[in-house]
Amino acid sequence: MKEQAKAPQKGREHAKGQKDVKGPAAKDTASKEAVHEEEDWNRDKSKSHGVASSSRSREHSASPTRRPKHGLQRSSRSSSMSERRKMGHHHAGGGHPWDMESLKQAIMLADSGKGEVKSLITKSLFSPRAPAFTALINMCGKEKMAEKALEVFETSQELKIEKNTYMYSALISALGSSGLWQKAFEIFERMLQETSDICKPNTITYSALISACERAGQVEKALDVFERMKAAGIQPDLITYSVLLSVCEKDNLWETEMDIIDQMHTSSLHASPLNYSRVINALGERGMVDKAIEIFLQLQVAGKPVLFPSAAVESRGRQSLEISSFSFSLSFFPRDDVDIMRSLYLSFFLLLPTSYPGCEISLNLCNIMLNCFERNARGDLAYHLMRSMHENGIIGESITYNMILSSLSKSVDPGIMPLMLETYNNMKYFGARVTGYTCGLLISACEKFKDPHTALQLTHDFQQLNVPIDHPTLESLNKLLRTISQPQQPQ
Repeated sequence: MKEQAKAPQKGREHAKGQKDVKGPAAKDTASKEAVHEEEDWNRDKSKSHGVASSSRSREHSASPTRRPKHGLQRSSRSSSMSERRKMGHHHAGGGHPWDMESLKQAIMLADSGKGEVKSLITKSLFSPRAPAFTALINMCGKEKMAEKALEVFETSQELKIEKNTYMYSALISALGSSGLWQKAFEIFERMLQETSDICKPNTITYSALISACERAGQVEKALDVFERMKAAGIQPDLITYSVLLSVCEKDNLWETEMDIIDQMHTSSLHASPLNYSRVINALGERGMVDKAIEIFLQLQVAGKPVLFPSAAVESRGRQSLEISSFSFSLSFFPRDDVDIMRSLYLSFFLLLPTSYPGCEISLNLCNIMLNCFERNARGDLAYHLMRSMHENGIIGESITYNMILSSLSKSVDPGIMPLMLETYNNMKYFGARVTGYTCGLLISACEKFKDPHTALQLTHDFQQLNVPIDHPTLESLNKLLRTISQPQQPQ
């Protein structure tokens, strides 16, 4: 206790000795120095006796002899922050980095290509290890400072830091983010020359290299790296596949993209909804409806098998129909039965139960699929998808039901009219806005199938809904309604 009492006294004597300096600023300086000296002494004394920091804080606040002269209690956190600021000012004045954070800040402010990065690392007051160098390279990559990333890497080699896969991968990623894909390949080839097992390329390495090619628009190089990756026995992950899909989309390589999606499904992975939307849209433009349906089904199951209910195929000997990883197979059915089973398949399974662990089906994906059906005049499939949507709780918008009506209206079968009316009634029931385009589709169908009575009923309905009807639709409607008043010609 005597020793503890001496420390504040010593601080006060020191402060007293500073009174010879004139001016209020000098007094404040002397007071602050006394407080810091007092805190340093208390900290050293506590360490020597093994006292916990929380105990020091309570004693400091309880003992009048340890209270700072300005009457403010300094917590351990505020004291630590004060020390960091003090050392930060010291570094700004020409000192050296003392921890990882100060080293990062110093490298960010340093000029590249002048040896400043190397100097900061070698003169820092601590010894960075391999994980620290990887973190520094990653930081440079995020800030698109490829030259600094290279300097960090080369400095690690001069300091005899053992290289590893993560350090190499971080450097390749940093170079790729700055568009230096050729330099990234040089580092990759250099990595392959390493004999140590801790420097072998992994999924992260190949993904970073593919990404570097994707950023630079090097499509063939990216696909070549992917083949090398598979040849090396490295399993691609979701990031790898996502980058590859982006590569294919930039160059409109839809066939290649579908192959990649098939490989993802084999690995029980699925792409993003945006990727699926683009592929389905491209297939719809090419008239490849069956392939679009296959992709639409596969994205819901991500490579898991889907079976028909036994009741649905009871007449086929209770055989099950499975979606394989690449396509749903119908080969075990007699050839004459394939079309029948395909129709049954589409009717029941355009949307699968939500328990399947695939990509979540959204209204946007359904609209993309409906657009594919509309382009290819597949009203039957559009109608089945609408029913599947409702059974799974997906309610459409005006554009959704208008695409279904448009798909149905392209049929030449008069039996399609009841399905169009059902779609229209669903549209009203679920609160989707009936538009002038909706009216035009329905009246045109009535005109095609010579059904003036249905047209008259629809006209009254449109008036009650205050739906504006455009001039061409009005002309078609009037022409159709005139047939009601005309007497039928005797046969």
